[in-house]
Amino acid sequence: MVDAERRLMANALQDIDNQHFVLLSDSCVPLHSFDYVYDYLMGANLSFIDCFYDPGPHGNFRYSQNMLPEVTETDFRKGSQWFSVKRQHALMIIADSLYYTKFKLHCRPGMEDGRNCYADEHYLPTVFRVSTQ
Repeated sequence: MVDAERRLMANALQDIDNQHFVLLSDSCVPLHSFDYVYDYLMGANLSFIDCFYDPGPHGNFRYSQNMLPEVTETDFRKGSQWFSVKRQHALMIIADSLYYTKFKLHCRPGMEDGRNCYADEHYLPTVFRVSTQ
């Protein structure tokens, strides 16, 4: 999933006029018109990424010590895979190879101890957590 998201973003970044990048599910229903949402995103000058600490089995239980030293368990985050990011953050995501590789290798279903990690729920929240400290 993260591979597909990054490819979509890389393609969209080729158009210099694209300044904000939004990924939603097919079941997301906008509460406002397209113009309203567009004006809000362009005026807000913010990115929106769901990011929280989850000590339970669907959160930090999925963490692998193999992510050390770059990703510590206290920095490991969870969030929805849906996001809205400014161009500068999209460029940062595409430029990242360090965290991307860690998650590709160590956050996947069928890991040690019966853990199932899903990078689309952890990669972006963790990258933004680590990069904003």
